[in-house]
Amino acid sequence: MFTPRCTARRWRRGLAAACTLAALAVSLPAAAFIGSLRGPKVDGELALPGLSAPARVLRDEHGIPCQLDPGCQLQGRTDDAKA
Repeated sequence: MFTPRCTARRWRRGLAAACTLAALAVSLPAAAFIGSLRGPKVDGELALPGLSAPARVLRDEHGIPCQLDPGCQLQGRTDDAKA
């Protein structure tokens, strides 16, 4: 038979374990999401399979790759990628 003190101790342990699991369930996905906010690599060189010659990626003022069309406002920012 369990005493009231033993039962209370079990409840506290169970509550502590549940709180720990809940904290992990929230913090691990949050850490993964924050880690993904870094964004893609836009500076330097990158080797791509199938690319046989140097290539240049032009980006607009927001860092978005763009085509050379009248709507693309280039601010002199370029990123080079070489095979």
